[in-house]
Amino acid sequence: MQQDPEVYLAEAAELRVEYVGAERTPIMVIDNFAKEIAFVIQHACQQEFLADMSSYYPGIRARVPKSYAYSLLKPIYAKLREVFEVPANLRFQPRLGYYSLVTAAPAQLSLLQRIPHFDSNNTYYLAILHYLNDGDFGGTAFYRHKETGFERISVERREEYLAILERQFEAAGEPQPGYISGDTHLFEKIGVVNYKSNRLVVYPSNLLHSGIINSDKDINADPASGRLTANIFAEFY
Repeated sequence: MQQDPEVYLAEAAELRVEYVGAERTPIMVIDNFAKEIAFVIQHACQQEFLADMSSYYPGIRARVPKSYAYSLLKPIYAKLREVFEVPANLRFQPRLGYYSLVTAAPAQLSLLQRIPHFDSNNTYYLAILHYLNDGDFGGTAFYRHKETGFERISVERREEYLAILERQFEAAGEPQPGYISGDTHLFEKIGVVNYKSNRLVVYPSNLLHSGIINSDKDINADPASGRLTANIFAEFY
């Protein structure tokens, strides 16, 4: 019977906090995170990856077991509260988690896959990204919407942001097919976290972001050799 992975924090783990943009949003980065990264990769390779019809992720996914998500979050729980200045009265709850592989060709992307996105508008809803396979893959970039200056799309900003974005598309047309890789006439890149095997990245999920996808290297449906990540969400509410 297949054993679900648990993550034990490596003694060699190195934590740093970076701040991006005018809003100085914290991004937590931990290198050499998991003690047994090979076991996690092996587990991912044994899963069935399918298209995720419930999100705009441009690829295929397999569910991450609860044991992995909970054991990953446990040793960094206190640090999450500190770095993201979470009020003491809020409770903690892990949400969805997936192993993910980018498989969509640039020409196949929908409009929302061609621009930076947000996962939630809640201030204390966090995206946790664990880079798994070793390889020369693209990392994650963070963006500012030029006209509004918005970097984080909060509940209060959502309606205004989406209305202005729609007006901009009507006036100038939609972005050409392809993954966003830098500044455009609508968005300015404000930060990057490069891909590195066994690097954990945590950021507020309302921060505009996008994977840095090179179609020559990063589009690969094989979990043993592709841009394999674990994408986990957690919320303080």
